[in-house]
Amino acid sequence: MKAYLLSIGITSYEKSEKFYTGFLGLDLTHKIETPKSKFYYMTNEDKSFSIQLVVENKTLDAGSFRHVSLYSNEVQKDWYQAMNEYQLHPMPVQKLPGGACFFYVKDPDGYVYRIMEESDFLTSDRHKS
Repeated sequence: MKAYLLSIGITSYEKSEKFYTGFLGLDLTHKIETPKSKFYYMTNEDKSFSIQLVVENKTLDAGSFRHVSLYSNEVQKDWYQAMNEYQLHPMPVQKLPGGACFFYVKDPDGYVYRIMEESDFLTSDRHKS
């Protein structure tokens, strides 16, 4: 597996923009808005790493950490292994609109990992707003 996305909860994109674009030098590639959340996708110059900033319509604890996303070539096998070999109780496998499968699982300390097939869904022009 390889890491591709860090998802971070923030209270306001306007407050956070200077830090992520200026200090870290990331570019905003696109955003997605839902009734409950706004997702801001940012990447470094060579697009080898992405950060997803998330503003939700709820109170947010400072330093809120959402999940780490990992690419896998065998999502179904990994889900089965998490469930049966490690008794981790992963969430059911789901599909993105583009067809990529993924699931969420927590480590023993409660940190959330998304295991996902590699996909262009997060960088696709059809999701830019």
